[in-house]
Formats: sequence, structure tokens, C-alpha cells
Amino acid sequence: TIAGLPDGQYKLWPTRGGSGGGQGWGERGTSAKVGDTNVKLTLPAMGQLVGKLMIEGGNAPKLARVHVGYQAPVSIDDGSFTVKELTPGKYHVVFRGPEFAELQQSNVEILPGKTTDLGTIKVTKGRRLLGKVIDSKGAPVANAKIKLAEMLFSAGTANDQTENWEEIAGVRATVTDQTGEFSLIGVPMKDTNVIAEGVDGRSLAVPVPGGTEDPPPVTLQLRGFGSIKGTVTLKGKPQPGITVSVSSKGGGVAAMFTNTDDAG
Repeated sequence: TIAGLPDGQYKLWPTRGGSGGGQGWGERGTSAKVGDTNVKLTLPAMGQLVGKLMIEGGNAPKLARVHVGYQAPVSIDDGSFTVKELTPGKYHVVFRGPEFAELQQSNVEILPGKTTDLGTIKVTKGRRLLGKVIDSKGAPVANAKIKLAEMLFSAGTANDQTENWEEIAGVRATVTDQTGEFSLIGVPMKDTNVIAEGVDGRSLAVPVPGGTEDPPPVTLQLRGFGSIKGTVTLKGKPQPGITVSVSSKGGGVAAMFTNTDDAG
């Protein structure tokens, strides 16, 4: 019994805990309206996905993950992977790792009670971006984080919760060595952007041109952190939980976000 529903027509479907119930949102389900009784829902048997990753011209990647739909990513050991307990349906599957360029496969079908075998999947190393991070005085910065993506985000609060989003969005990341230099493998062939963050500042986002050849090296200079303070109101009343975004003028496709507190 589901109570408290506004009058109307609905779709219902059963899922097991942690089985990716959002997969196929709106594409399946049993129709029912408020007031119906004895609605029958059929729980399909779960399926699984298996396969093996190989870097083209090399060996299996040492570290990789497979993302199946909205499921939590599954680690790949020695190139082989098994993703269990998948609700039947069609999925978008993404393979990511620091040694190769991201690979996506669409419409991978999982059948009830069956194993879908993708066989051996070949991934490529992709392009490599070399660069260096310096501070405002030109000195090299060690342990600075490098992030590369079409759109770059940061949290403007002390509790930076962007790492989970970066994992889902496929942001490629690395850190600089003691000389401030870095090497990032798997740069896509399309235009993208790169940014650096350190404990004392953040660089502007720098465009990385697309193509088949390695992009030219970049130097990312950290700028000191500043702050913006204010209050969000509606009809004179403070508004909590409002998202505020800011992007640097001339800073590329990068933005920072924060939320208002109870005082707006």
C-alpha cells in the first residue's frame, strides 16, 4: 500500500536493494491509478555483465573501473570484470582508468537471469598532456591537483564534495610531482579544458585543443583564493539551500558552487 499520493495515473516497478532501480526510468513498469487494488508487479531475475579490457598494443590495465548506468563503479582487476545483480534492461557502459582514454558503449542489454559477455574490449592510451604548475612568483608547485574535462567544477566551501561527481562525469585527474610537473594520459580527441588547484590557489581553466596528436604542453599558474559574501532573499526573507555559482571572467569553462546556509 502506497499512501498519500495525489490523484492520478502512475507507473510502478519493483527493484531489489542496490540494483539500480533508476535504470530505464519511465520506459517500463505497470500502470495503475490511485484507488486500484491487487496490482501485480513481476520482479525479473537479475543478470550480469562480464568482459576483459586490454590496452591496444599492450597489456591489461593495472587500474580501471567500469560504470554501468547509474550503478556505483566496479573495479577491474587484471583487465577482467564482472558486474553482478543488474536489473534487466539496456545500459550505457563506460570504462575509465589512468592508463587509457575513456571508452563508452551504448545500449548494452542485460537479459533476465543471463550473463552478457562483452568479450575482449580494446582501449587506447589516447593523447598525453604534459605541463607544469607554478605559483604567483613562478616557483613550481608540488602536489597540485590537475583536472581535465569539457566543463570543470569546484565547490566553494570547505567541504568539497566534488570527487564523487568527478568520478561520474569522467573528469581525468592527476597531481604534480616535486618539480611541479605532470603528465596526463587519455586526453580525448575533442576540445577540452584543464585546470590546477593547490592549497594556496587555483589556476584559470586553459583550453586543450582537439586532434589526434598530443596537445602542446601547458603552464598553469595558481592565483590566490578570494571570497564573495552575500545573502539570498525572497520577498525580504532569507533563503536557505539555494545554489550560488560563480565563474571567473576570462577563466574558461570553469565554475564554483556553494549553497546558502539557514540565514540565506
